[in-house]
Amino acid sequence: MTRPVKRRYDTSRRRAAADATRERICAAAETLFLRDGYARASIRAVAREAGVAEATVYLAFSTKAALLNATILRATGAREGKPFSAILAAPPADLLTRLAGAHAAGMSRAARLIALGESAVLMDAALRPLRDRAHTNLRAAYAAIAQR
Repeated sequence: MTRPVKRRYDTSRRRAAADATRERICAAAETLFLRDGYARASIRAVAREAGVAEATVYLAFSTKAALLNATILRATGAREGKPFSAILAAPPADLLTRLAGAHAAGMSRAARLIALGESAVLMDAALRPLRDRAHTNLRAAYAAIAQR
């Protein structure tokens, strides 16, 4: 009696599809947050703009605060961590120049979203720990650069 051969379950396609859906949701959220403001941009409107079900948005992002946080991280490029690792890998004499360039590029993409998030902290307490974590990470990055 032969045993059936177990196939490895390959999730790469599913993961790619989920990443593409998250990207569409974040792009839609960015558009609505910047156009309508944090309070007026609803999850239902984000879902409609992204072309997904409202439940899909909640599966990807548990709260509206988590969605704004992901949208900001997407805009700054902080999800990849590449700009910071490239800065740390630079010769010490180039660190500040590269840091300034990376921040200028990041802020040109994300400044309006960051400002929106800072003002929304006053109306949504769930944003506070996310903002505090971002500030902690930024201070740690500056400390690593200073130490280098």
